[in-house]
Amino acid sequence: MFQQIREFINDYVSSSNNKITVDSDVIHNGKKLEYALSINSYMASLSVLTDLTYDFFVGEVESEKIKSSKTLYFDNIEDLLRQIKADLDDFSEPKQ
Repeated sequence: MFQQIREFINDYVSSSNNKITVDSDVIHNGKKLEYALSINSYMASLSVLTDLTYDFFVGEVESEKIKSSKTLYFDNIEDLLRQIKADLDDFSEPKQ
């Protein structure tokens, strides 16, 4: 499951016209996938647990102001991937 999510995110980042950078991606003991992403003066943290709990956080680097923070729970990977795409779409065009 984590490998499918990892491929989805990496494909999104490499095939889109935005400037998102993957700063790190780690799978912790097969229980949690975690990404650190950045674009311009913003950073994002994305994590997924084995039960499809999803956290997404966006903050401004200099001011450390939180732009977005959410925790969602999914029943299937398809809905999770749709949410990840929507969040990455929003992150790729940060609003001031």
